[in-house]
This record gives sequence, structure tokens and C-alpha cells, in this order.
Amino acid sequence: MEVLIAVLMAAVAVAAVLPPFVARGRAARAASGAGGARDDGLLEAEIARYREALRAGTVCEHCTFANPPGSRYCADCGRRLPAPGTAGAAAGPA
Repeated sequence: MEVLIAVLMAAVAVAAVLPPFVARGRAARAASGAGGARDDGLLEAEIARYREALRAGTVCEHCTFANPPGSRYCADCGRRLPAPGTAGAAAGPA
């Protein structure tokens, strides 16, 4: 009889905890199946952001984070970015 009560209590506990996990799984499957075009747009936006940082010379040499134009410090690792116009000076011909 005690075993039956323990099993019933375990079943009630599982039933109380399980629904949120099942709902998260359904939501994740729904988002991954229908988000193809949306993901392409996000990817294109990230590529455009990185290209803008390359043109502005604000890509961090340490962590390669694409910082906004005019940045003086890396938003990801905190290192100082090279001053505008000096980024390519070290790589120039000798």
C-alpha cells in the first residue's frame, strides 16, 4: 500500500512538471519550421552590419566583433580600437 501511494505521488509530480517542457518543445519546433525566410533576413542584416564595420575600420583585431562606426572601444571584449586611418598603416607596403 505504501508503494502504491509513493508511485501515485511520483505520477502527480511528473504530471505537474511535464506540461511546460512539452509546450517549449512544440514552440521550438514551430519556430524552426516556419522561420526560414525570417532567418535569411537576419543573416543578411548581420552581413550588412559586418561590412559596414569593415568599411569604417571598427572590427576588433582581438575578437573580430563588428563595432558600429565611430566606436573607440570594442563592445564585446572592451579593447581599444585603432584610431581611424591607422588600421591599415601597419599592414601597408614597406
